Amino acid sequence: MSVPFRDPVSVLAETLQRDGAVLSATEILRDELSNADHLGVLGSIWYDLARRAQVARYEQALRQALPGDDAQAALSDRACVWLWRSLREAEAAGLDGVKVLRLAVASRSLAGARDLARVIDSRVRRMTEHTLPKVRSTWAQCVPPMGDPDLNRYMTDLAAAMDDRVRRLGEHAAVARPLWATRALGDLPADPCKRAEWQARAATIGAYRELYGYGNPADPIGPEPARTSPEARADWHTAFAALGKVDGIDLRGLTAD
Repeated sequence: MSVPFRDPVSVLAETLQRDGAVLSATEILRDELSNADHLGVLGSIWYDLARRAQVARYEQALRQALPGDDAQAALSDRACVWLWRSLREAEAAGLDGVKVLRLAVASRSLAGARDLARVIDSRVRRMTEHTLPKVRSTWAQCVPPMGDPDLNRYMTDLAAAMDDRVRRLGEHAAVARPLWATRALGDLPADPCKRAEWQARAATIGAYRELYGYGNPADPIGPEPARTSPEARADWHTAFAALGKVDGIDLRGLTAD
């Protein structure tokens, strides 16, 4: 009988439920990391683990912010999926998701509210509706708190692998000079300093393309993702910032609608 394939993140999730099994789980992921050299793979592991840690923090904060029965009722509501997404959007903008959640709960009474998760989510969205995603410099600078030392170390290693891949994407763009890069950034400069800047910007744009499988040969990053995808939207804004200006023309306004 054949054994079904199990991705390393699923293995990790299961083993984390057993005491003393974290090290073996992270070892499995380290093996996967050593074999991965594509941001589509590395990024999916990163965001899956980061979201699990975020949900654990949000659930704990909600239990602390609400009375026992109310907390359980809110956590049982399917609308928690929306609430967690809104909090992830807040964190993508550089805010503390747990603090935002506490402020939303404390902003006014919840007495008589029938759908607590929906009400709190509505408050969070009103609080953050004018925020924009924070532009990321490196993955190493945005390693999230994972709640476990082994997972913290793993995410640090994963960030280093992703940053290295981003760097090499820039090097490749400088050699291959794909159409999307020359249209967005102009010709590769001869001046070493300007060349390094061109390569760094191409690396950021190329990273977004590889992370999300955007393959348009001429358009560098495509349209902005919806707010329903906080991480994709934040990564798009990082790439968008890298577009900058070429010969005085702001190319960031020339992306597809």
